[in-house]
Amino acid sequence: MMCLVGVSAWGPPWGLITYVLTWVNIMMASMACIGIPYVFLKLEHPGVKNITPIVLLPFIAALTAAAGAGVICVSAGMSSKLQVPLIIVSFLLIGMAGPLTLAYDALYLARLFDGYSMAPRMIYQTFVLCGPPGQTSFALQVLGAAATNSFGGYRRGAFLQDTAGSIVGTCCIFCALMIWGYGFFFWSYALLATLQALWGQEGGISATRFSMSCWSVVFPWGVFTMSAVQFGKPTSLDSQAWSVWSTILAAVMFAIWLLFTVCTWRGIATGELLGVRSWKTRMGDDELDSDSSPQ
Repeated sequence: MMCLVGVSAWGPPWGLITYVLTWVNIMMASMACIGIPYVFLKLEHPGVKNITPIVLLPFIAALTAAAGAGVICVSAGMSSKLQVPLIIVSFLLIGMAGPLTLAYDALYLARLFDGYSMAPRMIYQTFVLCGPPGQTSFALQVLGAAATNSFGGYRRGAFLQDTAGSIVGTCCIFCALMIWGYGFFFWSYALLATLQALWGQEGGISATRFSMSCWSVVFPWGVFTMSAVQFGKPTSLDSQAWSVWSTILAAVMFAIWLLFTVCTWRGIATGELLGVRSWKTRMGDDELDSDSSPQ
C-alpha cells in the first residue's frame, strides 16, 4: 500500500523508500522462515500430533515478502538494476518456503486421516491451509510480469535476457494456475469442514460464539482472492470468467470482514472477547459499592 499510494501521490522517492523497506522485510521473513522451524525441529519438539495449520505462518511470511517484492517491482517505477536482484531473491524465497508448506500440509493431512478434528471454536484455522498456495500463486504472477519487463534491461549472463524474461513470465502464470488449483482444494475443504463443525456442534449453528480465531479466515481468503483477481488482469490471463469469480470471492470476503469487525467491537465492549468485565458491569459494580458504603 505504501508503494501503490505513496508513489502516485508523492512521487518516485517513495518508491525508493519502499524498496529499502522491502529488503528489510525480506531479511526478517527469511529469519522467521528458517529460525522458527529450526526451533521446532531441534529445540522444541511439538510432535506430529500437535501440528496444526498455524505452523505454516513462518512460511507464509516468506511468501508474503516475495509477493510484496513483486508488487514493488511492478508499481514503483524503479530501474531494471534495482528490480532484478529483488526478483531473483523473491524466487529464492518461494523456493525456500513453498515446498516446505507442501511437506507440512502432508503431515497435517496424516493427522486428519487418523481422525483428528478441531473444536468448533478453532475450526476457522483450517482456512490457513489455502493461504500459502494463494500467496504463492499471486507472487508468481507479479514476479513473472516484473521479469518480463525488467530482464531485457538488465542483460547479464545467459538467463537475464529479454527472451528469458518473457519465458519466465509465461512459466510463472502456468505454475500459478496449478498452485491456485491446489489451494482451491484446501479452500473448499476448509469451507466444508467449518460448516460441518458449526452445524454438528451441540445446539447447531445457532450455538456458534465469536472468538478471535475467526479472524484466521480473512487473510488466507484475501490472498487466495488476490491471486484470482490477478488472473483476470491483462498481464495474466485477461479472463472475464476470472474477473467474475474473483469479484464474488472479494464480495464474500468483505462481508465476512465486516461481520467479524462488528463482532470484535461488540465483544470488546461487552467484555466477552478478552475475558474481562465490560465497562457496563464495572459501572454497575461501582454504583453498588457506593450504595452499600456507610454514610
